[in-house]
Amino acid sequence: MERFLKILEIVGQEAPENWLPTQYDEGLHNALNYFRDAAPKHTRDEEDSLFPRIAHNQRASEIIERLESEHALSEPYHQEVEELGRRWLSQGHLSVAQRRRFAECVTKLIVLYQDHIRIEDEELFPLAATILDEPSIKAIGQEMAVRRDLDGGLEN
Repeated sequence: MERFLKILEIVGQEAPENWLPTQYDEGLHNALNYFRDAAPKHTRDEEDSLFPRIAHNQRASEIIERLESEHALSEPYHQEVEELGRRWLSQGHLSVAQRRRFAECVTKLIVLYQDHIRIEDEELFPLAATILDEPSIKAIGQEMAVRRDLDGGLEN
């Protein structure tokens, strides 16, 4: 996620004013596809598979509330980046105002995700490891595999 946010930031700041060179075009395309296709699966992994299994823990519940709030806060920025980014790809350029808005939305997402990722990595996931038993961990993994249409997602 951080890599694709960085790509969006670079494209928004460095691409020439009047056109979108190939190197930026490919990066923008790949980052938009990640946030359209893969990132929602990560959110569902958390909200549909992990959170319900650990929400009975008071501390986990507090963290979950914050993370779900941040998921909701990020959505309008993702939508705007998607819309402006796809327009940029199809037209090869954006107006100055559109480009400024694209960069603003990307910056908002970077700020939101920096703390969000830190909380997941340093607080939620270590806490979840102490709460979840082996069958729950396996079930979460299987649900994640099904979301990604991976072979074996429905096994055992």
